[in-house]
Amino acid sequence: MKQFKQQKSNQDRQQDKFCINAAALQDHLSRQLFKLPKINQKQLSLAQKLGLVPSPPKPLDQEEWAQVEEQSLKREDIQNCVCPICLEKFRMQQHVILSCSHIYHKTCLESFERVSQTKQCPICRRQDYEKKQFMVANKQYKIQSIIKIQALFRQFICRKQFYERMIKLQYRPENNLLRRKLLFYKLSRISQRMSRTIQQQGNQAQYAINQLGDNIQVKQEQMEKNLNQIYIMKHNNELMAKLQPIIKVDWINIKKLALERKEIDCTICLQSMVNTKVFLLSCSHMFHANCLNSFERYSMAQINNCPICRQTYQKSHFKLQY
Repeated sequence: MKQFKQQKSNQDRQQDKFCINAAALQDHLSRQLFKLPKINQKQLSLAQKLGLVPSPPKPLDQEEWAQVEEQSLKREDIQNCVCPICLEKFRMQQHVILSCSHIYHKTCLESFERVSQTKQCPICRRQDYEKKQFMVANKQYKIQSIIKIQALFRQFICRKQFYERMIKLQYRPENNLLRRKLLFYKLSRISQRMSRTIQQQGNQAQYAINQLGDNIQVKQEQMEKNLNQIYIMKHNNELMAKLQPIIKVDWINIKKLALERKEIDCTICLQSMVNTKVFLLSCSHMFHANCLNSFERYSMAQINNCPICRQTYQKSHFKLQY
């Protein structure tokens, strides 16, 4: 009986262990296949704790990261400064290095993880990797850019010195290609001088136009002020004229005097007044209606006076006929 009970208890233990292992494996596989979120990324699953599935590697220390960086520097992708995902140069963009020694753009790796919904290297398919910011590609890109700039500048200086020396010595090359290049250099110097002079003249013309515009604006403001003063004085003249007593005028005798004087021309514009609109004043002088209106508009006096005899007047429409 005791042996039978021991055998049965061992079988029950084995069955319980088998069930626990099966449930742990099922949980682990379901989280990987159906991409279910883990309770805690740092915690191990039950299958990893029981040893059924290998646990993720421990985080790398500084020495191991240094070895990974040395391994990545030996590859061609870091020498060419090219991201394996987008095949674009790293340049000055942020990039990261993985624990498998592969390097990517930070944005490219994040988009790859977001689309694939897995955390594995796009090249070696290593899972549960670690990543770290890496700045070596930026430094190499700066060095390559500096070398290119220096090389282009030195080429430009050497070429310029060579052509200037040829021009000073008045050398006439027999080679057609060299002669063409020398003529092109001379023409480029002439065009540069012409462009400088044109630019200077353009700047001077622009300055003169701006100054002229400022002067026109100042003159316009002054004219507006003068017109405002004239309008105010005209208003005052109208008020003064209203305040003056109205005197009855014998227009019949005034017309006789005006006709006896036989004045045909307007004394303001010196043009003929025959068959035109004319104003007859109470002082027997006649003027064009437009001339008298403009005279009154621009007159500085508070009371309108006759342009000839300087007397205050009243005016009436009149048509001169001969």
